[in-house]
Amino acid sequence: MAHILLTGSSGFIGTRLSGRLRSQGHRVTGLDVRPASQTDVVEDLRDPSCVARIADRLGAVDVVAHFAAVAGVRRSLVEPDLYFDTNVAGTRHALLLAEALGAARVVMASSSSVYGDVEGPAAEDQPLAPLSPYAESKAAAEELARAWAATGAFQVVVLRPFTVYGPGQRSDMFCHQALHRVMAGEALQVWDWQRDFTYVDDVCRGSAAAITVPLAERFRTYNLGSGRPVPVREFLATLRRVTRLPVSASFGPAGAGEPAMTFADPTRARAELGLRHPGPFVVGLETQRRSVLATMKPARHRGALATAAPSGLTPVG
Repeated sequence: MAHILLTGSSGFIGTRLSGRLRSQGHRVTGLDVRPASQTDVVEDLRDPSCVARIADRLGAVDVVAHFAAVAGVRRSLVEPDLYFDTNVAGTRHALLLAEALGAARVVMASSSSVYGDVEGPAAEDQPLAPLSPYAESKAAAEELARAWAATGAFQVVVLRPFTVYGPGQRSDMFCHQALHRVMAGEALQVWDWQRDFTYVDDVCRGSAAAITVPLAERFRTYNLGSGRPVPVREFLATLRRVTRLPVSASFGPAGAGEPAMTFADPTRARAELGLRHPGPFVVGLETQRRSVLATMKPARHRGALATAAPSGLTPVG
């Protein structure tokens, strides 16, 4: 089994991916500014001097799985420097670290946002059209990795997750916010979008498979998505179903820098990574509902209805 350095190990995806990799017998060393355990390396990849310190401490690894990043379109519009420092300079330092540690492969998380607006399923080889500083930073990080792979230092697998949701999501992310507000009796503000919601465990399965997938080339990109966009009105109806509560929503203009639709073509990931066909969105959102409910104080949710699961739903995993 491989020794894997996982950056962003305390994040939404990183924590679940770390557990999956360990369950498969891999040795995982986490790296984050917020350590999840006493064995994690605590460093900030924005600091170029961290490369030498980490290399001295670890000696060698087989794979660097680079999931450390700052995400979110809206914040990137007002703090673009933070995004380029973290997502571009941080990726450069992760690639330097992979070289110093003698890694044979780098697996790195990009984002579906690099595609921009699409009218149909986005395939990995189509031109990128980022719409925000966040998306630009991810596209630039991909190009850095592509250039590094071309030198022959190591193989690179780039993963493009689509609108990831599920238990353990950060409180500032959309699905968590929407569930929390409905259960607290608050209104939502939305606009007319479609999103390819992808359950976090499916992203982790694809990410774990990318560690060992045979590659015929030095650089390979995979979409990690469901292949089924959910329109906003269907999302609101699903919220009503899983919470058994009224959903008050007002429609406004599109968010700046936000694509109208995200839509993955998952053909390559299904064929090469074994990415499975997703379970029903309603089942995944119900699992996340229970996770969000557990974080709320009793006075914050509206009575017994908020604690009852809709009939016929079982957890996904």
